Amino acid sequence: MIPEAAEAVAKRCNSMKDLREHPDIQKPWSEAMENVKRIISSRFCRIRFYGQKVEVTNVTTGKYAAYIDWKAKHCRERQYTFQIRKCNDRACCLPNTENCPEHWLPDPVLDDSGAHYKPYTEVKMEDTVEAKPRSSIVKTKAPKRTLSHLPRCQLK
Repeated sequence: MIPEAAEAVAKRCNSMKDLREHPDIQKPWSEAMENVKRIISSRFCRIRFYGQKVEVTNVTTGKYAAYIDWKAKHCRERQYTFQIRKCNDRACCLPNTENCPEHWLPDPVLDDSGAHYKPYTEVKMEDTVEAKPRSSIVKTKAPKRTLSHLPRCQLK
């Protein structure tokens, strides 16, 4: 278990980056995660893919060159989506099936007015670029509402 002091530090952190900046929490965190890692690893070791066992490697993903290369070739990470797909290298991946698209799903694209997104049918085959999040779009103010539409009551 994580000692109370380390747990208090962890509660104040908002991200894994914040956790990494506290060297005194690394050991308790690693110890706390060992059981979780062991359970996940044991479940993946039981998986069979086309009759072959799945290889489970215990690594730090950011420092493992083969993982970084695989992710660059097979993954697309955006604000709204994380996509994984097969590549066209037959030595690496099995050929795609009919229902497996060979293109990335498009990012949300604003229409010309800037107030709405284009329909999927218009952007599905485009190579889109990630845009600013919707919250950064300037919003128009709604007209000020008054209570004049409500019925008036008179007190006696």
